[in-house]
Formats: sequence, C-alpha cells, structure tokens
Amino acid sequence: MLAAAVIVLAVLGTAPAFAGLPEWLLLAGVALSPVIVCGVAGFLARRTGRGLGAAAVPAVIAGAIGGMAAGLSFLGLHQIFYDTVSTEPEKILNFQKSGLSSMREYLVRTDLLSVALGAALGAAGGGLVGAIGAAVGGHSDRAA
Repeated sequence: MLAAAVIVLAVLGTAPAFAGLPEWLLLAGVALSPVIVCGVAGFLARRTGRGLGAAAVPAVIAGAIGGMAAGLSFLGLHQIFYDTVSTEPEKILNFQKSGLSSMREYLVRTDLLSVALGAALGAAGGGLVGAIGAAVGGHSDRAA
C-alpha cells in the first residue's frame, strides 16, 4: 500500500499533465503516507501480542520497501518523461556539475542512489514510527 501511494505521488509530481497541482499537497502526501502506514503497522503488530521490538519489524520492512519504491518510481518516470525532466533548470545545473557524459546517465546514477538511500532512510524512519505505533498499541491494550 505504501509503495502504491509513493508511485502515485511520484506520477503526480513528475507528469506534465499534473504540473498545476500545488507542491505543498504533494509534499504533504509524501511526508504523511509513510508515517501513517508504518505507525499503523507497528500498532497492529503490537496488538497481535508481539513485543515492542518485534512489533516494529513490519514497519521497518514497510519503510524500506516504500523508500525503494520511491527511488524506483523516479527512475522509471525520469526515463519515461526524459524530454520534460531533462529541461528542468536544477537538473541541468546538477548534470553540468557532475562531469558525466549524458543527462540520461546522470539521472540513472542519481536515481539509483536514491533507491539505496530511500531503503536505508525508509527502514530507519519506519522502525522509529513503527516503534511509536507499537508503544501506542501496547498502551491501548492495557486500557481495554
């Protein structure tokens, strides 16, 4: 579910047909969807009787998958919409600084780095938010 949300948000942010969407809306979706999914994963895992650490594991996995999906979706979208992406001023400046021989090579390298970084940060963030969700799940168990 998180991967699907990330892909939809990436399409909305990259496709020329959706250029009129407010950026704050996309940023809010990008920020909130992994927090909600990972928190709920930790909460539900704790409610099934798992300990706090074990309950955070599903959120770590969800966060890593979501981070990788984000990087892979941008990799694909940058190739599909190459003509549009390659004219963005920020991309042109960063490409020129990179010293690489082609814009396509620059995009592929940066997007592949984003996949690895997204997996690591997604796992770490997912674990943190999942542990918070698991702690809330443990407290709501005691209250019942």
